[in-house]
Formats: sequence, C-alpha cells, structure tokens
Amino acid sequence: MSTVEETRSSLRSLVTRADLAKALNIPHSRLIFWVYRINRDSQYTRFAIPKKTGGAREISAPTLKLKLIQKAIANLLTQAYKPKTAVHGFLSRRSILTNATSHVRARYVLNFDIADFFPSITFPRIRGLLLKKPYGLHPTIATTIAQICTYKGGLPQGAPTSPIVSNMICAKLDSDLAHFARRWGAYYTRYADDITFSLQAKGFPKGLAISGTNPRDVLLTPELRAVIENNGFKLNDPKTRLQRTYGRQVVTGLVVNKFPNVPRRYMHAIRGMLHAWDTFGLADAERVFIAKHSRRTRYPGAPQPSFLANLEGRISYLRMIRGVDDLHYLNFKEQFDALKAGRKWIKRKKTTVYDLLRRACWVLECSETNRQGTAFLVSDVGLITCHHVVGPNTVAFHPDDQERRYAVAVLRSNAALDIAVLERPVAGPGLELDQSGAVLNYEDYVRVSGYPNFRPADQIYSVAGKVVGIRVVSTIRRLLTDAPIIAGQSGGPVLDAQNRVIGIAATGADRMEAAPRTEDHGIIPISALVHV
Repeated sequence: MSTVEETRSSLRSLVTRADLAKALNIPHSRLIFWVYRINRDSQYTRFAIPKKTGGAREISAPTLKLKLIQKAIANLLTQAYKPKTAVHGFLSRRSILTNATSHVRARYVLNFDIADFFPSITFPRIRGLLLKKPYGLHPTIATTIAQICTYKGGLPQGAPTSPIVSNMICAKLDSDLAHFARRWGAYYTRYADDITFSLQAKGFPKGLAISGTNPRDVLLTPELRAVIENNGFKLNDPKTRLQRTYGRQVVTGLVVNKFPNVPRRYMHAIRGMLHAWDTFGLADAERVFIAKHSRRTRYPGAPQPSFLANLEGRISYLRMIRGVDDLHYLNFKEQFDALKAGRKWIKRKKTTVYDLLRRACWVLECSETNRQGTAFLVSDVGLITCHHVVGPNTVAFHPDDQERRYAVAVLRSNAALDIAVLERPVAGPGLELDQSGAVLNYEDYVRVSGYPNFRPADQIYSVAGKVVGIRVVSTIRRLLTDAPIIAGQSGGPVLDAQNRVIGIAATGADRMEAAPRTEDHGIIPISALVHV
C-alpha cells in the first residue's frame, strides 16, 4: 500500500473510530456533529502578537480537545506530503537557515510576500485538494477534515494542521514559480509566505520585476503577479524588495552576502543583555527586561517573559546559525555560564576550529585543467586534496598571503579514489587526522570546509552537517552529507565532532544557489589515504 493510500485509510479511520471519540470525551454518535461545531469561538482562544514590521498578527489557538485531533491529522498529512525542493518552511531538516543558504553570494535577491497567507487558504480550497488526486478522499471525509482544519472559513494561525495544509495547497504554486524562475535564470525558494528569487546574472532581468534606485521601489511584472494570483493568492506589495550585492541582502531574517549570518543588531542585543546582567545584577536586568516586553501582547494567562530563558534562547539560535565553533557564540556562552554560576568572566581569545582551518587550508589553481580547489595541510604528510583538481602545473597559495604562489609537485595520486598528496609549500601548522579507525554512520556530525569559487578577500567557508547516506566507489565507502559542498571546495577537510580530519570533500554543486538541488554532496573517508 502506498503512503497516500495508507494516509487515506488512516484519515477515514481517524474521523469515524470510537476510540477517538472516547479520547475526546465525546459520544461516538456525536463525533461528526461536534466536528461541524468546531468553528465556533468557544473552540479557539484568540489573541494578537506584534509584528516586527508594525501592526499585529492574530493567533487563534485551539482548545486542547481540538488540538489533539488536529495533531493527529497533521501527522498523517505530513506522511503523505512530498515537499518540493524549493520549500523550506514547516519541514523536518529544513529551516530559515537552509532557505537562506540557497541564496548566498547572489548578485540580486528579490523578496516578496503573500498577503493574508493562512486566512486565504479557505475551506473550499482544502476540501477540493483532498478530493482530488493523489489524496482522493471520500467527500464526507474531505469535508470533515477541512472543517477540522479551518476557523472562520480559513486556516487559523496557531493550529497544528495549518503549516502542513498550507504546504500542500502551495504545491502547484511552488511548481509554477520554480518553472518561472528557471526561465529567467533565477533560483526560487519559499518559507511559508516568504518568497525569494536570487540570480547571478550581471543584469537584473525585466521579466521578473522593474525597480528604481530605492530597493523598496520594486514592482513585479504582470506575468509574475499572474502566477501568484492564478494560484489563489495576493501579493503584499509593500514588502517587495530587490537587494543588490553592494548592499545588505537578507533572506528570512539572515544576512546572505557572504554566508548565512544573523544581523548585527542581534549580536548587539545579546551583548547588551549580558552587559546589563554583569553590571547591574540579574534582578535589575530582569526588571528592565520585563518592563520592556510587557508592552507586547502575549497569550492570555501566559507567564511573564524570562530574562534568562530569552537570553539563553538567543545564544542557542546564534549557535544554530553560526556554528558550535564560532568565536562570538563561544564567548557569549562562556560569559552566560560564568554569570549564572556567580563567577566573574574574563574574556579570552580562543583558538577555535575556524582558526585552525583558516591556517591549514590552501587554495589550488591548475592552468591545464582550468580548475580551482582546496587543499589542507597535515603534519608529516603534506597537502591533501582531490585528484581531479590537480595537474602538471598546480599552484598553491594561502588566502592570507595571495602574492606568494608556490608550484607544488604531486607526491602521490590515485584517480580512482580521487585523492592526491602534494608537497608542503612552507612549514606551518597542520590538522590532525582521525586514526581511531571508527566508521562514520548515518546522522554522525561532520564539518565541511574550503574555498568555494574563491575570490580575493574571501574567508574560509565552513558549515556543519550530518551523514545522510553511504555509497561505494572503487570499493571505498563514500559518505553523503547534507552540508553543502560547492565547486572549489573539492579537496577541503571534513572534520568530526572532535575536530579531527575524517574525510575529504569531493563532489557537490557547481555554485552555492544550486546546493539545495544537489543530492550528491560526497565525502571521501580519510581512511582511503592508506591506499595512496
């Protein structure tokens, strides 16, 4: 039985079986009657929270009884839904970070929003979706599910079913916009109602939008507007903006000019909260924090906001975006732990894994192959890289001193394994190889680094991920990772959680914006080095 067929059967059972009625404390004979009454105000608690851009967003939180059945339906629909590559919202292993990564280093970033996103997804649209293929539910079941998922005729913000249903409704919109983007050489992603196109072209195509000198003076073309409107949505025109490479480019709240990063004001907020705690004490810092945040409308009956919980959450978010080895994160976390324990914090300059990688990694260029790659220095071994990036006249240089270029000879090479060892250009610190003999498996942590499409002044690109697959090449296990590997990064080091080299970056996407569409981000295990 297919996933869709299983879901169809489970949904049919969910709204008719007696055990659900028992769990909801409703007589079985009245279950369907109760479903048709759920749009009443008594089934939802309504409140408003302020938007960052001004105004308020209305939240409709279902009662516990209704939430129970909505969660069950959401879980079943999630199993049947097959997300498009462009979708990053409300999905496991996708986030604002994966969405922003898709548009790093673009020349142009075009953002626009859908107006009244959830409310515009109405009861008839949901019922019609469930009636059609591939779901094909019985009319009574489709009507019941649509009733459970809607409030006052549309999707309520706050219901567990709203995220997955919105993605299902937007499946055709995602296909249409992805096709439209390809026509103009753009890459498209969507995070809920936030839509982004990015381009590497030297000139911005007139087929997407017409803009003035001000980034806010942007008007989408009638053809692009028609794609949105033909799918049952309307644009939120004031939020349309075109961001160029010489200005700050933001996608789902993250700056993407060079790599996904939090805005400076976010760092300043963490630093300010820690300073207030250190200078005035926790009680005074908490008092000022509560006074500031009590002006915001919250869920009725919700407890007062916690200074410690908010600050710790901010630091954890910074870790997610910048990585566990980021120096700013490490300093903030150390200061937070010291203040919480009642110790005085003294700032220290740490040698992070980023510093080690920056010192040990080199850029390779080969005129014969017209390729650029990455290599990393290992003590007592030399420069390690991929075979496919080297040639007879390979030149190495360190990004910190690009004027000095060294002709490096290939000491050992194996084309089948795609590994090469080059002579050491100069004496210097190297990375440590993993010699434990341990085998990496699914979900194991990895950090992939290198210089993708290197340009002067570029910093080393380093991103964490997990092992998501394994395949065999020339009798050697090659690992697949969800950490993006970009052209020019081939030959770069792959570290484990202990910052030991466990592999070599080998295959991936030709450019950053194509990374989410490329599944074969491959790593050569460092154990293959013994064959070279």
